[in-house]
Amino acid sequence: MAASTFSSQPSALRLGTLQRMVKLLSGLRDLPKALNSVLTLLITELDFRRPSICLQDPVTADLYVECAPELSESERIRARYSRAEGVIGQVFRLNTPIFIADTEMEPLFLNRAGGRNREEQWAFYAVPIRQVGGPVGVLSADRRSADASGRVAEDLAFLGAVGDCLGPVIQLHRQSRVDVLAHMERSEQIQRGPDNVYSLENFVTVHPAMRELAARVLKVASSRATVLIQGESGTGKELVAHALHYNSQRSARPFVKVNCAGLPPTLLESELFGYERGAFTGAERTRRGRFEQANGGTLFLDEIGELPLPMQPKLLRAVQEGEIERLGGEQALAVDVRIIAATNRDLGQATAAGQFRDDLYYRLNVVPIFIPPLRQRVEDIPALAEHFLSRWNDQNHSRLGIDREALELLMQLPWPGNVRELENVMERVCLFLRGNVIRADDVREATRESAAFPRAVQAASPEVAWPTSRPGNLRDLRRAERDLILDALSRSKFIQTRAAQLLGMTPRQLAYRMKKYSIDVQGDALPRR
Repeated sequence: MAASTFSSQPSALRLGTLQRMVKLLSGLRDLPKALNSVLTLLITELDFRRPSICLQDPVTADLYVECAPELSESERIRARYSRAEGVIGQVFRLNTPIFIADTEMEPLFLNRAGGRNREEQWAFYAVPIRQVGGPVGVLSADRRSADASGRVAEDLAFLGAVGDCLGPVIQLHRQSRVDVLAHMERSEQIQRGPDNVYSLENFVTVHPAMRELAARVLKVASSRATVLIQGESGTGKELVAHALHYNSQRSARPFVKVNCAGLPPTLLESELFGYERGAFTGAERTRRGRFEQANGGTLFLDEIGELPLPMQPKLLRAVQEGEIERLGGEQALAVDVRIIAATNRDLGQATAAGQFRDDLYYRLNVVPIFIPPLRQRVEDIPALAEHFLSRWNDQNHSRLGIDREALELLMQLPWPGNVRELENVMERVCLFLRGNVIRADDVREATRESAAFPRAVQAASPEVAWPTSRPGNLRDLRRAERDLILDALSRSKFIQTRAAQLLGMTPRQLAYRMKKYSIDVQGDALPRR
């Protein structure tokens, strides 16, 4: 609409537009569609430009663009703000409207989305979207600076009225969506039964840290935020990633996994981003990559710490811009993918050492989740062992049990392979069990050949008496094990092959544990780490 037409009947036009907006919101069935229609009216009826609605992420507290008809997908994804950033953050934080006469002259205006025509001077309006208890987001729009002159107060009042209409509707929709998802979760749980391993109800734990982790997963799942899961191998990082997806609004969409350590760098790029026909020899057809396969759903990047450095800028662009390019392609493709990454490396140290890009690390580490190793939550071992035993019984139609001494022995072991290793040991015990009850000797037999469990070889190595009683804590356990290795080295005159024989280990197993406890080749103890 021309500016002159707008100026001739400003009050009547605003009132009519507001009434149409209220009617759209009152007949709400599809919130995104209704919000898009409301913002479109700002463009077509009142000559605003680039209107957008930013809402607060319930987990990260960041403000993201929920709806913006004139922004591209990449511009919408880029426009994300913390409460301490820019004009949008200030409007939300202070719960007050702001008008900027010239965006180019305002340092507080960050212009994250970009795309404005710099040949023209633009004014910017931003008002809080309020509901009872405070703001839930920010409504913003541009107007040519020349057109804004003389109508700023009226524009702010009108946009404020629109924001006040939007607030309760958005909050009501969010609560309704939570209720619907909770109902769907209960219904699906009933239909799928207890075998759904990705339900939080099936987290087998009694440890407070793991219970807090489960609560954090449930809260984070409803967010769009990128998650970085950290923990040793075998702690259950993939299980947590599945739980995040299963308990999210994307659960009906694809969950796609990529093992960043399982593919050579030459194949990893085409695996992630796909390729066009003719991009290289053998590319006889266009192939979608994992990002496109996960569109609308979740992409799980396992072993992200092993991602080659040359690939990291390309992944950063995909995460940051929400855009990818297939190999051999020239067109950027927008993708809506929730990223969950996992690693057993300390990415903070890798970043400091120049082995991992710090900008990518910060993009991935929006919501960190750390899974403690099994040795730090010994209380979970009996429950996990009995869980694996119960699953074995169900799968094999058996009725095996486990006695108290066997459980106590399991609790004494260090479990460097964590939950996965415990699961493997329980399966091995069940497979070779001669009776119906698992006893301590069965556990010793199942762990005899493992480098992880020197205690279990005591029957085969009478020259060294491994401790049979449970130490008071993990530190005592490590100290006792270290002292025994030092004693064996001393008795063998520091000949490692002989010391390994005394301990019932292979030389390779002994070398591993010497490195773990900082014991040098002469047998002198280095400072403990």
